Amino acid sequence: MPLEQSKAEEIREWFRKDPSRMTMVAARHFEVAEGDVLEALVGEWPLTELRADAFKEIMEGLQKVGAVRIFVRSRAAVMECDGNLGEAKFSNTGPFFNVDGGGFDMHIMHKEITRAFALEKKSHMNPDDHTYSIQFYDKFGDSALKVFLWQDFPKIPATSVEAYRQIVEQTATEQPAAAGA
Repeated sequence: MPLEQSKAEEIREWFRKDPSRMTMVAARHFEVAEGDVLEALVGEWPLTELRADAFKEIMEGLQKVGAVRIFVRSRAAVMECDGNLGEAKFSNTGPFFNVDGGGFDMHIMHKEITRAFALEKKSHMNPDDHTYSIQFYDKFGDSALKVFLWQDFPKIPATSVEAYRQIVEQTATEQPAAAGA
């Protein structure tokens, strides 16, 4: 269910004051799903909605970006893993999309993912740096999985950013239109 326009504007204003803030923190602050926070920021940030049914295509594209940091979160904990999806093998078993190798051992119920976004934003660790991520959300708007470019972070190589932007262009629901970060 879309956010009320007034709540969406409150979220946008909150990030205008400090664009390095974390979307997870905003979701808790405004008592909304994190996916709703991202939706409120479409057109405000360099944020592109991707086709959720392109999960496999997106993951295969991420094999070309170099090192990544993957976040998986529940309401009680956050797990961060660093590795290289280019060194991983992908397979499907029942409802699972499996990622094995490159520092990862994950079994993702990809059919539960209903939304995906590509996001470029100021880092919460240092606002002079930028992050590049692809974020996947379930039908409740909760984060399922976030993949951040991590090769030589915070100075991500141009080749990694270019590979990331190719994924975005190929899997966007519409042509990307970036606003200022």
